[in-house]
Amino acid sequence: MTNTEFDKITETMLDECKQVLQVKSIEYAPVSNRLISFKRAGAFLGVNSKVALLGMLTKHLVSIYTLCEADDYIPREKIVDSINYLILLEAINIEECGNE
Repeated sequence: MTNTEFDKITETMLDECKQVLQVKSIEYAPVSNRLISFKRAGAFLGVNSKVALLGMLTKHLVSIYTLCEADDYIPREKIVDSINYLILLEAINIEECGNE
């Protein structure tokens, strides 16, 4: 794969990640806090927001692992969701721990 091809994939994926984050924010965070779902899940489970998020991310990673193990095609949606969970993890990290 050439650098140009790789750069195009990166651009496409990041654009899709941003679009999905914007759409999902309406569905999952109708209040002013984009991270409220993870805070509520953490409170419900008795863990912090980051652990709650990692639990949700794990579902996607296990699904991807299963597809990889079977040498099957991985739908882009699963990859985008996984990237987005890591972006959300960074947002929680910054909110709770600051920019260290």
